[in-house]
Amino acid sequence: MKTTTFFSHAQETLSAYIKNFLKEQKKVYSFPDKDSIHRMRVASRRLRVAFKTFKYLKLLPAKTIKKTEQPIFLIASALGKAREIDVQRQFLETLKNKIKNPLKTHGIDKIIELLNKERQEKQKTIKQALKSFKKGAELKKTCLSFNKKPLQQTPEILIKRLILKKLKDFLRYEPYVYTPHKGAQLHTLRITAKKLRYTLEIFKILYGKKINRFIIAARQIQDILGDLHELDVWLSYLEKLSQKKNYANDLKPTIIYLEKKCETLRKKTYKKFVKKWHSLKVKKIWNQLKKIS
Repeated sequence: MKTTTFFSHAQETLSAYIKNFLKEQKKVYSFPDKDSIHRMRVASRRLRVAFKTFKYLKLLPAKTIKKTEQPIFLIASALGKAREIDVQRQFLETLKNKIKNPLKTHGIDKIIELLNKERQEKQKTIKQALKSFKKGAELKKTCLSFNKKPLQQTPEILIKRLILKKLKDFLRYEPYVYTPHKGAQLHTLRITAKKLRYTLEIFKILYGKKINRFIIAARQIQDILGDLHELDVWLSYLEKLSQKKNYANDLKPTIIYLEKKCETLRKKTYKKFVKKWHSLKVKKIWNQLKKIS
């Protein structure tokens, strides 16, 4: 890859990521739905990975990134908390339609009501985070801040080094694959899988179709562990709810029912994850990624 082509690709990529992030801003602020929240959250993740990638490659000044990354982090954090509640509400609505016991559905309705109140509060936090963000003016300027000085090494060498770094970060958490009770570590494994995937996607232009299977593999791990994390969030929420005196007695049967349901689903999801991990290991997918050129 020519250095000039590399600079152009980096600018085009960052510009596209910024556009995807900003186009959801108005809808998320005024008339949020779970899909727009999710899209903007994913866009913020991709953008932050792109910032770190281009900073590592010394294409963007650290000062420029520092100025724009913090407000994006605050927005992403607010969106993440709202997204968790959206997922919980959807889970309960789907479950309620399958239940015929009126006592259980009554309890579920009560919890949905509580979640709706929490969601309204989270929307206020989202609005505050978006208000502090000056309509993306500073963000758009980052595309003009690219350092086009000659690279010390070829783009191929720099990119390969970065991919190997992301892969190393990911595989560092492999010892936790067979520890189902280590929810926090498995969640971190998911985050490193996501960063690996997004980094690979940025440089798909360099490797072409041969990189697709690695992107798919990272996404499969990310998605399954995402389902696992959502259940961990649920179980944590239900435990806290059971300790609240105002709701503990009234909602106790429903909380017990939901805890059992989540624990059963978690076991199934964890087994699915281990099966997928083992399958990828047999195919030596991560060893093959190390050798990509």
